[in-house]
Amino acid sequence: MTAIKESATEYNSRFETVLRIALKVQPQLNDDYYALTKKVIESLKSQPGCLSIQLLSQRCAEKNNEIVINFKNEDYAKGWLASNQGKSSLEMIRKVLEKKECLTIYRNSDCHNCTEERTLNNKPTPWKQWVITTIVIWPLTILVPLLLKPLMQEFPALNIWGIRHGVIAATIVLLMVYLVMPIMIKATYRWVYKK
Repeated sequence: MTAIKESATEYNSRFETVLRIALKVQPQLNDDYYALTKKVIESLKSQPGCLSIQLLSQRCAEKNNEIVINFKNEDYAKGWLASNQGKSSLEMIRKVLEKKECLTIYRNSDCHNCTEERTLNNKPTPWKQWVITTIVIWPLTILVPLLLKPLMQEFPALNIWGIRHGVIAATIVLLMVYLVMPIMIKATYRWVYKK
């Protein structure tokens, strides 16, 4: 899969809404598809609330192509879909499709969960993933035991060997999954996925 990125405005990794359009293009009309998507991208650059656009292209015919559009909020995304510009853009592209497109809107709270979907087959560089994970886990393994020490002293059953480690590990994983990693992914997304 090849990603072609076009920025509508300066890239903002804290976008509020992602509109994902999955497309199954007729193989013989690939050139027409690219010409049409260039027109759509150009028109989106002036669209209010549009932060960035990505065109994700599959190299093998069985897979879908995708257009990923980042909007300031859901109202801008739905507004574009309901607008004449949005309707005509989709209508133009439908001429080269094998079947109807699939539209999905993600809100900001879902963006961490759809990071893999947004990148599709573009996998993160393993050593960069290791660096980010180490940066996150290292301070947590120092701070969490210190912060849980009063709780362990208050409840001696939690301070038993094995149970103590399980409570600390569960707390670190909870903080990583729900608090720290979503922030780190947004902050380092472009660097981690850059080849």
